[in-house]
Amino acid sequence: MRKGAAGFSLFELIMVIVIVGILAGLAVPRLSDVQTTTQARGYVDDLLSSIRYAQKLAISSECDTRVVASNNGYEIRQWVVCTPTSHLSTADTLIQHPATAAPMQATPTNGIAITGLFDFYFDKKGQPKQVNNNSVISTPSVMTIADHTVTVEAFTGFAHAP
Repeated sequence: MRKGAAGFSLFELIMVIVIVGILAGLAVPRLSDVQTTTQARGYVDDLLSSIRYAQKLAISSECDTRVVASNNGYEIRQWVVCTPTSHLSTADTLIQHPATAAPMQATPTNGIAITGLFDFYFDKKGQPKQVNNNSVISTPSVMTIADHTVTVEAFTGFAHAP
């Protein structure tokens, strides 16, 4: 620069633009990872609250409430007629969300990896039972959603994601 001249040279401006471009190129992929992680955590929280609600609903209504979850999504169902063998019936219906009246079901957004499967029901005592043989689940049920693990404990049905 000339003595007494104010401002930046063209070279300095180009260097600043190049540096900002490099930093932006490094930041964009990380932002997409943050979005996927946030969506996965939201899905986990929604699934956990739905499982807990299903357990409380089974206790309060004294009617078996089923939880079905896979990589395609989850849904909470309750039998239309409550009998001792209602868990073997296919006459169940989707539970409506108490606040929104929308069906208690959800589908994960694309890009969220899910492994594992839940298919059990809560009886009127709130215990998780196997659909096919009516026995209390004796080992924890585990589902992995992205980098989160959802566990439904055996015997108690306590649902958590550490």
